[in-house]
Parts: sequence; C-alpha cells; structure tokens
Amino acid sequence: MPQLDTSGGLDAARTTRAEAARLLEELVRERAAAEARLAAVGREDPIKQVTGRSAFDAAIRQTQDVLARVDAVLYGEVDGQPARPHGRLGGEGAARGVRPAPVLEGR
Repeated sequence: MPQLDTSGGLDAARTTRAEAARLLEELVRERAAAEARLAAVGREDPIKQVTGRSAFDAAIRQTQDVLARVDAVLYGEVDGQPARPHGRLGGEGAARGVRPAPVLEGR
C-alpha cells in the first residue's frame, strides 16, 4: 500500500502555529498599550462599551482558537482538551472536540 507523505502539511501547521503564537503575543501587548492610552486621557474603548469586548479581545480570542485547532492537529488531545506541550495558549476560546486525522496503517 502506498505511503501518504504528510510532512509538508505538518510543516505548514507548525509554521502557522508559530505565526499565530507571535501574533497572539503582539495582540496582548497592543491591547495593553491601547488600554493604557485610553486610560491616560480618561476614556474607555467605545466598542467595548457597546459590545462588552474590544476589537483586541475578539482578535485575541480568534487567535487562541486557531492555536487550539493547530495544536489538536499537531499534538492530538489529552482528556478531550487540545494538547499544549509548550504552555496553555488556547485559552477559554479553545476549540473543543477537534481530533487529529487518523494515522494511516504502516505509518
């Protein structure tokens, strides 16, 4: 039976994960800076006042979801939770019920 080469897909997933982790860190820093700027002038985020979440909050949550899904592909699940061998980056918005593709026979 021919072997399926998935190494390119895993490399792409690892690259995507690294980019998403860098983006998450940047988003968290930028959110803190934006909140500090608003506080310095005595204002609140107008989007957060209306919706309860800032645009940064939404972007952070979406990035956490991407990380959780990529982690599930790369590392599988542990007790129904996406595995995060290098720290808990998925957060509350982490994908649930995502399982990696089955391993092909002979791999």
